[in-house]
Amino acid sequence: MKAKIKKTSDEFNQKYFFDRSEEKNALAISSNQSKPIDSYNQVKENYNKSLKNDDLKKCPEYWGGYSFTPYYFEFWEGHESRINKREVFEKIDGVWKHSFLQP
Repeated sequence: MKAKIKKTSDEFNQKYFFDRSEEKNALAISSNQSKPIDSYNQVKENYNKSLKNDDLKKCPEYWGGYSFTPYYFEFWEGHESRINKREVFEKIDGVWKHSFLQP
């Protein structure tokens, strides 16, 4: 897949965060995502402390996401004979075009 990727705006992040459940927001606030932690119990303790936060609808500055707009997909189907099937869908001038590529 190929796509145009951009960071979501602060306005989008604030609205999206506000519309989420407070439980999900508490986890987002309490977690330093993908960083090592001593134990799973510490994860639960951090989460439970966050649940007591006064404003679980306020989006933290570090929180956000990315949006992407795909414009190219290739599906590859391998065969023992090596006559592999490569099927492409590509958006050109707003229209999805379908084609095949040689193996």
